[in-house]
Amino acid sequence: MTTTLTLLLVILLVGLLLFAAATPNRPRHSAFELKRRRELGENTSVDELRDSYLSDALSFLRIVQALLLVLTVPVLMGLLGTAGGIIVAVLIAIVFGSVSRLRPLRRFSQRIYDEQETNLLGFIQRYKKVFLWLRHDGMTNASHNFDSKAELEHLIERGGHVLSDDEKRLLVGSLRFEDRRVSEVMTPKEDMFTIGKHEILGPLVLDDLHRSGHESFPVLNGGGADDIVGILRLRDVQTLDTTRRHTAKVETAMDPDVRSIDSEESLSTALNLLLNSQHHMLIVTDGRETVGLVTLSDIIKTLFGKRR
Repeated sequence: MTTTLTLLLVILLVGLLLFAAATPNRPRHSAFELKRRRELGENTSVDELRDSYLSDALSFLRIVQALLLVLTVPVLMGLLGTAGGIIVAVLIAIVFGSVSRLRPLRRFSQRIYDEQETNLLGFIQRYKKVFLWLRHDGMTNASHNFDSKAELEHLIERGGHVLSDDEKRLLVGSLRFEDRRVSEVMTPKEDMFTIGKHEILGPLVLDDLHRSGHESFPVLNGGGADDIVGILRLRDVQTLDTTRRHTAKVETAMDPDVRSIDSEESLSTALNLLLNSQHHMLIVTDGRETVGLVTLSDIIKTLFGKRR
């Protein structure tokens, strides 16, 4: 009798440790990604079962642990007497959790669980109505709600090989775009390349314009940057009559329709203004005077994460 009880006790304790050391596998992909892969013809059945029955699998393991722990009590009482059996059972209940966290035991237990996972999930699926009453919500599925843009940026930047560097810059740039101000990306007034309206579009002037690397230039009436009367585009210069291109004044080729925007406006507002007006440049003001300019190119680069 003693030998039988001892053997039974060993079986119960080994089972208790194995069930305590095992952990249900989370689905490897989100519900959205599982649906996408299924539509592509991939086999996602195991991950879908994990997604549906993750908490039920955890409940099953904990229920079995509880049953095994309860069964050890009468076996210990049969071996050690009532008082001794209860004392040892309490000690086992206290220490088995710590023992089950030992790495070799966890690896061994997890390997067994992985081999039987499909059978276990199938069993839970067949009796899912029963498990609704037993479900433990201590484990959640792989879905995640983001509480801030910063958290989402953090996830994108740690996207590993799933996203290329260019894709990361584009996504992060688009997330930050709405919060960016015109003043952050504009060209300051002191760095603006301007031209006077009475200047002749001769070879030297045209050469300077081309070498600047810009496509559009604020045109001044003769005063400082607060006296902008037009925008000169290189493409408009190219359309001038070749017989008079080098003798024509800037004012004959400039566009007098000058659009401006406050420096504290958002880049999305600036982008909408440029697109609606079909312009490529806005003069930036602080409400009283010119403080710089912003171009469509500046905004697009910021949107694509090319500018910080």
